[in-house]
Amino acid sequence: MTNKQQPDYYKIIPQHLLADADALINYVRYFPYQFPTKCPHCEYSSFKQLTTRNVVDEPRFQCYFCKKEFSQLTGTYFARMTRMELWPDFIMYRLVGLPIKKIHQRLNISQHACIVRERRLNQMMQDLFPKLYQWWKPHHDYTDHTLTAEITQEQKVIVNWVKERINQQTATCSQCGHFIKQRINLRNKKEGVHKNRPYFECGKCAYKFSIFKETPLNRLRHKDFWVPFIKELCQGKNNEEILNTLSNQHKLKLGLGTIINWRKRFIEQMQILGLTNLVAWLKWQRVRNKAAETRENKKQVTYKKNKNKL
Repeated sequence: MTNKQQPDYYKIIPQHLLADADALINYVRYFPYQFPTKCPHCEYSSFKQLTTRNVVDEPRFQCYFCKKEFSQLTGTYFARMTRMELWPDFIMYRLVGLPIKKIHQRLNISQHACIVRERRLNQMMQDLFPKLYQWWKPHHDYTDHTLTAEITQEQKVIVNWVKERINQQTATCSQCGHFIKQRINLRNKKEGVHKNRPYFECGKCAYKFSIFKETPLNRLRHKDFWVPFIKELCQGKNNEEILNTLSNQHKLKLGLGTIINWRKRFIEQMQILGLTNLVAWLKWQRVRNKAAETRENKKQVTYKKNKNKL
């Protein structure tokens, strides 16, 4: 399977669970249309198809033993449901973290129908693909923040890129191509140059530049805290949570606007480096974090209402 053919959930789910995810999609794509092999009520294997009813989408059958009627969906995860063709898209949307509010708009079904499908999906995964469920459910609920091996590798790429740039001692002048053997340390507010930054001055054409000049990280300050920021960012934390962590653990006084700016700049740099899986992971974890916040707020509102009644 080429990258163009890969669905978006390939960027989220661990490599060893992708086969289960594909099997889940194929299961909901084909199983609802399979001809039944036995009566779901008594498990008798002999039955007839009824022709007295004009039902195209869901043919009816009658068991010869218990005389009860049923369809191919009776007793399955899809019982009493319609529009079976929407199941593959619904699951793919949920695997990539698309909220219920957006799914019901895209599929043109009610939010209640999406919630019912969500319950059936959880049960389906738990019964048929337990390994996938054991990983997906806690990550989906934002109770497990463990990175996959693929995301961990891409996180190392951006971290190493930042560290190498910060510690870089030599550079090539972009104006004349002259090789600069040593960087300089100085402070000049007017030029936006900060002490101990990877800053260079060409001895041939006197061109001054930072090693980050042509990158989205140009002119960002507090370079010593970029790596801790990346690690917090990869956990899917919101801007306030990242700000509190950096302030408490690293004694760094930053404004919320700085964190918002950093998030935008670093994600842009990740895209330039081709870290598409990591960018998709950040978006997915952020959505899951918001959903967890919503659930927590609803619990608090319900608790207050019940407390007031008492």
